[in-house]
Amino acid sequence: MTAFWQGAYTWGMRWPLLGIAWIAAVSGCGGGSGSSEAVQVAVSSTNSCATFRDGTVRCWGSALAQRGGGVTPSYLPGKYRLELRLSEEELRTPNKVVNLKDVVETVVSSQHSCSRLKNGQVRCWGKVPRRRDVVPYPIAEPEVSDAAQIALMDESTCIRHTNGTVSCVGQVEFAGLSGVTDLQARGDLACAIVSPGTVQCWGNSSKGERGDGVSAQQISLPTPTVIKRKPGGQWFLGRTISCHLSSSGQAQCWNSTTSEMVFATSAQDVLQSFAMSDSGSCGVLSNHTLRCWNYAWQPTDKKGMLDSPQQIVVSGDHQCARLASGQVQCWGDSWRGTSEDALRQDGPWLVEGLGKAVDIGSNHDLTCAVVEDGSVRCWQASRQLKTMEGVTDAVQVSMGVKHTCVRQARGTVVCWGFGDRGQLGREGESETWASQPQKPEQVVGVTGAEQIVVGDDTTCVRLTNGAVQCWGDNRRGQLGQGYFSEEGTKSKSATPQFVSLPRPAVDLYGYARTFCAKLTDGNTACWGINVGLVEAKKIPPTQPTAVVGITDALQVAVAPSHACARTKAEKVYCWGSNEKGQMGDGTWGEGNIRAEPVEIALLRGASEIWVSLGATCGRRQDRRVICVGMSQQTPWELPGLVTQAAQIALSYGQSPLFSPPPYPGCAVMNNGSLACWDFGVTQPTQVRW
Repeated sequence: MTAFWQGAYTWGMRWPLLGIAWIAAVSGCGGGSGSSEAVQVAVSSTNSCATFRDGTVRCWGSALAQRGGGVTPSYLPGKYRLELRLSEEELRTPNKVVNLKDVVETVVSSQHSCSRLKNGQVRCWGKVPRRRDVVPYPIAEPEVSDAAQIALMDESTCIRHTNGTVSCVGQVEFAGLSGVTDLQARGDLACAIVSPGTVQCWGNSSKGERGDGVSAQQISLPTPTVIKRKPGGQWFLGRTISCHLSSSGQAQCWNSTTSEMVFATSAQDVLQSFAMSDSGSCGVLSNHTLRCWNYAWQPTDKKGMLDSPQQIVVSGDHQCARLASGQVQCWGDSWRGTSEDALRQDGPWLVEGLGKAVDIGSNHDLTCAVVEDGSVRCWQASRQLKTMEGVTDAVQVSMGVKHTCVRQARGTVVCWGFGDRGQLGREGESETWASQPQKPEQVVGVTGAEQIVVGDDTTCVRLTNGAVQCWGDNRRGQLGQGYFSEEGTKSKSATPQFVSLPRPAVDLYGYARTFCAKLTDGNTACWGINVGLVEAKKIPPTQPTAVVGITDALQVAVAPSHACARTKAEKVYCWGSNEKGQMGDGTWGEGNIRAEPVEIALLRGASEIWVSLGATCGRRQDRRVICVGMSQQTPWELPGLVTQAAQIALSYGQSPLFSPPPYPGCAVMNNGSLACWDFGVTQPTQVRW
């Protein structure tokens, strides 16, 4: 084994974090000739291409004609599935692209590849955007003779011309921008540096990847956000749906997937109150009829209300109402009993022996009531009351998936149940507290509580001064701290945290993983999962928008769901998806996005940056390449061999439709050879042609 390969193997074995090892050094058979010295390499999610000193191009790792071998495609049932009948070893072997010379730059996408020639022309092959079929050999982009740079979105080709303008053809088609000094694109996103250093992006905006402060898909709200969709009235929250009850008693509901309205009550149905759960919604009409709607919004009337309802709760297969008299009536599987006659009926059932209830709560098959003596009594379908031991002085009860909390008359809070996410307000062993329910104990750090709301694994309280505190699970921003994470210290907190609200709260409500506070000015601010509360914002993909705050960019790097800029001040700013921790702040998880640029302090002083589908990397002054992301809490380093690299290219994901997958990254070494690395490889393999 040569010294080169010994170094590659050694560094591969010293990089266990992601299970990545060096796999290939691509060298020609001509030893030192122009056909064996690479000058540039590009990697996509399905293929890789290298440009050589003699102006030729070699490609590998794709089955959509991006190999450029001139083979006529034969179609499988999928419209664009091309069967080359090559083995995995053959697909990994670089293939010389036909009819191509004098190339100075080659770029690749998951659909097509393009080369820029010395004379300013551009040749493309694969699923070329302006063609409806797959082209297995290079064809000229018409009327292009002044290309200074090319960048490929998956279904579009963008060109920076020598006069500084940009044009794109394909799914995103436009001609505009001037003074452009750099152009980068990947997936459905493109960004350009515009003199004197601002950055403009176009294409996809679903996760804030344009950096303009706008996100079309606002999955989570880690910071309390004022809801502008329906001012006034009151919001009610479900797991995937939110409903608004106006002051006139009309209800409207939206879902979290499309942010579109899914239900509205008729003008004749005036609701006095409303409640939601996983199983449906219910409202009380003016005639005291309890009307409930299932998932398909089909109504069922639950008649027999004895008195004016003061409070209704909906959960699982039952509904309960607390009446003005303090009695509690239930329908469905709550206090039904076990007799055959009862099982054939839907209710209502009057909970006997309870005493005068002052508050009720429910979750799944369990309902609890606070009675006037300050105790808490609970029941299920069987007609048996259970008094919670150790709970006194209670005035309000709220129930989550695995835990229950009460507010006491003196303003303190007591919680019990499972506490693996810190929802009980006290620390404990996660595994033990996830399997063994804990007894009631007072939450430390909460005084002056005036209202309590329990979600799935999170608890929030409103204090007498209008402040709000939350503790427990924070995997979707339920703590309202401006951050959240799938794992790590920022994913939960057993210590109550103050929520930064724009104004004091006068009401608090929540469900599952979403919380809302009604403020003193009448507005409502919500945090956690966006269950249709914030409307989706759509920006035309052909409309470039400016990245907020970037004015001195030297380099821009683009991945399909996030982008970064390196500035003259030697700082690195990134925006878009942080779902794999690409922003380097130790947080990640679904819906974790940054719609505006944030600095990655770890990469300050970097001389070059790269981004991939789940990572951000930068070369430090010692030439080591440090990366953040890939759902790792700590930074990690590319193998030491890259210190010898003249140019590095990272992939932006792997497609399960193709075999074999491409290398996650490749580098042009100082001696003109190519080195590529892959996942899960235990021994490097040299690739020749």
